Amino acid sequence: MEKPTEDTYVAEFVSVTKQLGALLGFDAEFNRKTPSGKPDIIIYYKNKPVAVIEVKEPKIPLSDPSLNEQALRYADWYRKNRDVLFYGIHNMKYLNLFKFVQKEQREKTLLDFIEGKKTLWVPVSNFPFKIIPWAKSIDDYKQISTNNRAQENLQDFLLKFKEILEGKTLDLSSDVIEAIRRYIEEGANRGLTKFEDMYRRNEENVRELFEAWRSERGLDKPKNDSQLREFLGLMIKEQLYTFSMKVLFYLVLQSIDAEMAAKLKENLASVEPSDPLIFKRIFDMLFAYAIDKTGDFEEVFGTNTVDKLPLVDATLQSLKELISYLSQIRWSEINVDVIGRIFEGLIYTERRHLLGQHFTDTAVVDLILAATLKSPGRLIDPACGSGTFLVRALNYWRAKYGYKKENYQFIEGIDIDKLASMLSKINLYIQAIKEIEDKIKYYPKIRHSDFFKEMLPPEFSYVTTNPPYTRQEEMAMAFYDKEYKKWLDETVEDIPDWSKRASIYAYFLVKGAKLLKEAAD
Repeated sequence: MEKPTEDTYVAEFVSVTKQLGALLGFDAEFNRKTPSGKPDIIIYYKNKPVAVIEVKEPKIPLSDPSLNEQALRYADWYRKNRDVLFYGIHNMKYLNLFKFVQKEQREKTLLDFIEGKKTLWVPVSNFPFKIIPWAKSIDDYKQISTNNRAQENLQDFLLKFKEILEGKTLDLSSDVIEAIRRYIEEGANRGLTKFEDMYRRNEENVRELFEAWRSERGLDKPKNDSQLREFLGLMIKEQLYTFSMKVLFYLVLQSIDAEMAAKLKENLASVEPSDPLIFKRIFDMLFAYAIDKTGDFEEVFGTNTVDKLPLVDATLQSLKELISYLSQIRWSEINVDVIGRIFEGLIYTERRHLLGQHFTDTAVVDLILAATLKSPGRLIDPACGSGTFLVRALNYWRAKYGYKKENYQFIEGIDIDKLASMLSKINLYIQAIKEIEDKIKYYPKIRHSDFFKEMLPPEFSYVTTNPPYTRQEEMAMAFYDKEYKKWLDETVEDIPDWSKRASIYAYFLVKGAKLLKEAAD
């Protein structure tokens, strides 16, 4: 039997597309007359050729700049010779689709801060469409016709492509957040039994690390095996979410830094071994390199309790698939607000509930800031979450008063949740890409701390926040401090007849008001 090639997969893809796309108005053709000399896929919609898809092997990442440059040259050839305005690059795992536009029509991305060639071929979506994410080589070509998930993914792509052809705009950021969550949840579920066994045997200090983590979270000792398993599950989930956030931020940074990109490429080639120890060591080295390279982000890439936990065999497959997925995305071409939205979505549900977190829609934030802000001045968000108020304040001042690098120094934030403070720091850093490209050091003024323990002077022009809305008891549990009410009482000790049943947000309002310059006058 002959070894399968890209041609083999193209034929299989065409056959399945004909079957799945017929009711949607699609057809497909195996095309040999190509500028590359290798067969491509031509997609028809209502009997008219609308797209060409070039197939690559799974080992070739779609984020490779040289791949995209070559592909878009071919795309121009098809546009001129076949009047096709859509061009796709597909490595069996994922599919990137580009559209030719008559004039440049794209949102602000990281590339706006980097010199580079502009093109009239723009991605139809910030993120690739998944087809066979688990494909390892061309030998998996039959998956497109035999695997139900692969066929569902292809059908979903055709449905979305139909919407695009009908003039609709796609936002796949929620799909990306959901995909990341799914990989993490699957990894946590797969690894839980092994972690429980390691806890009982106290292998690799898992029991001591669990006790340290439990103490940090203010959790009581588990009452029974069921609660122990629940807590272990939360700990693993936090481990995987934290790891994923570090990987994602590294990918964003390396998209604008050639040295970091080279280091990443060198190390990603080494993650195939199934030894969890080697896998973890590789990424620990990458994260240490990122701290050294940026001169900052110890808070993001540094080690905390969950980072000291071992990775287990059962979670590796999910993590590898997640890394493969994130590596397909060209982060430098994605709108900075979309990147922020993805990081924001990485705070998992249980944690968000305890913290009373309700992330504010940017349209609402913009409305509040437009009614509040005047000229640039010192601004703080005492419950900054992922930094939406801080980022939008910078954008507001930039739009109204023009770009001024000193505005970044006015912005400060505090959050009790380490994950949230990491997100805020990341999002501000992304906004400051221009400064970073100009070799100006920028260290976002974000503190991982308890706002009510902070001794801050009344020197702020603005205090803007969406404080947590939750009961004091839940905040005490989430904030890892059993004496939390003591700090709240000190905040309002000068207010007679203050109700002890007041919600947390009321205390934020009182302390926030005391930070304003006018409050001291």
